[in-house]
Amino acid sequence: CGVGNAAESSWTVYWKANGLIRERMKVGSGLGHMLKRNPEEILARAARCEQEIPSSDVEFMCMILDDLLTPADPQLLRYQRICRRSTDGRLEESSLIRSSSTRRYDDNGRLVSSTHTLEILEPEEWDRIHANSKDLKMYLQLRRFLGEETSGEQMLLSHRRDILFDEHFATLNQSAEGRNKLRKIADFLNHKLELILGPSQPSAASQRQGSRCP
Repeated sequence: CGVGNAAESSWTVYWKANGLIRERMKVGSGLGHMLKRNPEEILARAARCEQEIPSSDVEFMCMILDDLLTPADPQLLRYQRICRRSTDGRLEESSLIRSSSTRRYDDNGRLVSSTHTLEILEPEEWDRIHANSKDLKMYLQLRRFLGEETSGEQMLLSHRRDILFDEHFATLNQSAEGRNKLRKIADFLNHKLELILGPSQPSAASQRQGSRCP
């Protein structure tokens, strides 16, 4: 592991021959400033597989689906929220970010390294980027499907509550309202998964409900 000299909010992961196990990491000094951590501490936490940037269960699942649905491309672009975590585990202030991931392959198509960059966005910039509904990432598509607010300011205000309650699977499952929301989320995600796996046989429950994502 090492610390990069470039003052940018980025880190690079170098992969072993199978492309599944990290060999080493290099962290840009700007990432430490953004997360209010020494780069050495970020490396230590990464080595222990500690989660430095928490997200809600729903948001994380949507990010995975976005990656699966993205055409084979060496670069991935994400828009998401991050919430810093204090040294004693408490959630701190949230930020809206644009993140990009660039993968480098060798001549045999083996993954050699992946570089990830974070850029903090102001709420106004977030709103401008997402004004066109055709460009929405999976998570924002889901929120609009549920009739929930997606403005930059509202996304910041609701972030910690989403992590702990409104988008936490275990918490949602404890109430009838939460279970109803989970069913709607499942309908939406199942429809998106059909784009990857092909249409599946509908369950009796979904046939009774008769709902379908647009």
